[in-house]
Amino acid sequence: DDDTKRINCPFCGGKYTLTISKRDGSLIWNCYKASCSASGGKRVGYGLDAIKRKFNNNEPSSIHKRIYPLPEVNSSIEHHEHVIKYIDDNNCRKAFDDGAIKITYDPAKDRTLFWMNDDSGAVGRALQKDIKPKWLSYGDTQGVLSVGNQDVAIIVEDAASACAVYATGKYTGVALLGTNISPVQRIQLKAYTKLIICLDKDASRKSIVLLRKLQGVASCKVKFLDHDLKWYDGMGITKILNDA
Repeated sequence: DDDTKRINCPFCGGKYTLTISKRDGSLIWNCYKASCSASGGKRVGYGLDAIKRKFNNNEPSSIHKRIYPLPEVNSSIEHHEHVIKYIDDNNCRKAFDDGAIKITYDPAKDRTLFWMNDDSGAVGRALQKDIKPKWLSYGDTQGVLSVGNQDVAIIVEDAASACAVYATGKYTGVALLGTNISPVQRIQLKAYTKLIICLDKDASRKSIVLLRKLQGVASCKVKFLDHDLKWYDGMGITKILNDA
């Protein structure tokens, strides 16, 4: 219950391309190989642990994401002015230039793609305001997306904010790609000596919930923000965190 596994696809034979999740009493599976159409769901009921959580009003460990196969065509951002503008406007340029993160462009969906650290998946940001949802997941995005190699991690929601944090040179930007945390992400965060939770202003309550879940993982605290970190350059973010 409330877990996801990645296995070889029994339909197309793809290696580790099929994910299978159990959420809210349903089993859901999907293959990320572009040439494979395997996907589906089945109602199987709740396990004992899930029933206990429901009675105790505990939230599940992760959230639903609409996931797409990795795009067959990826374009360099340097060939598209509106992509470069998004990268510059959201203070992602230094992280990209330094090779701290892989960023490409999906021309089919007009989205900027921020790739996971192992290239197994990516998250795509819509470049037009009227396109919903704002973010899409491609492939496997179960873990955190970290940008940098500093010992202190700044926990943010999205990939662009993690890139902006990198520009400080003092912190690693770590994107949860949402506001909930999974068991996989919790294990990954043990690599850091200190965690500072910096979610968007409208997620203040989630910040406190997250703080409780991360206690015991590393030294952890919350910094409440007036604005999203991606609106600041490296010096601005450093000042905000120093004021904390």
